[in-house]
Amino acid sequence: KKVQKNLLLLMQAIGHGKSVVCDYCEEGGKQSTQVELYPYKVSYSQLTGRLCLICVFPDLSGIKFLRISFMEHLRIHADFTVDFNELLAAEKAASPLVVELRDTDSRGNRKNAVERFFMAFSNHRKRAIYDDNKYVIEMEYYNFDRKNIVDKLIRLGAAVKVLEPADIIEDIVRTAKAAYNNYK
Repeated sequence: KKVQKNLLLLMQAIGHGKSVVCDYCEEGGKQSTQVELYPYKVSYSQLTGRLCLICVFPDLSGIKFLRISFMEHLRIHADFTVDFNELLAAEKAASPLVVELRDTDSRGNRKNAVERFFMAFSNHRKRAIYDDNKYVIEMEYYNFDRKNIVDKLIRLGAAVKVLEPADIIEDIVRTAKAAYNNYK
C-alpha cells in the first residue's frame, strides 16, 4: 500500500515539475528526515522487483537512485527547474561496459545467461554481437548506477566476463576476493 501511494505521489510530482519531501532510510539503516528531492524518473528492476526513484538533491550533487519502499511520509513540495539532460550527460560513463556472455558452461549445460543479462539490465541501452558461440554486449551506463551494475554482474556469476572498463573489473575482483577470504 505504502509503495503504491508513494508511486502515485511521485508520478504526480514528476508530471507537474514539483519537488517532494520525505523521510528516507538507506539500506545500511541511516535515517534522513524531511529530505527534499527533485524526482526525474521511476525505474523498475525486473531482477529484484524493486521500484526506484532517479532523482537529485537541491544542491545538485549528483543523480541518486533511491528505493521507493524506503520512503516514508512522502509529500509534494514545490516547483523546481533542473536540466536533467545536462545532469545525465555529466553522469554518463566515459566508456561503455563491455561483457562477454556464454550461454552454456564448459559441459554444454544451458545457463540462460543472455536472458538473465537482458532482464537484469532491461533499462539500459545496449548492443549485442554474436560470434564464436558467445555474445559480446556493449552497454551504456551512468556513474550513479555503478554499484548496482557491479552487484548485478556478480549475481550473473561465471556466465559473464567483463572485458571493459578496467575499474569495474577491479570492483568485481575486489568483491570476489573479499567473499573468498570469508571462507579461509
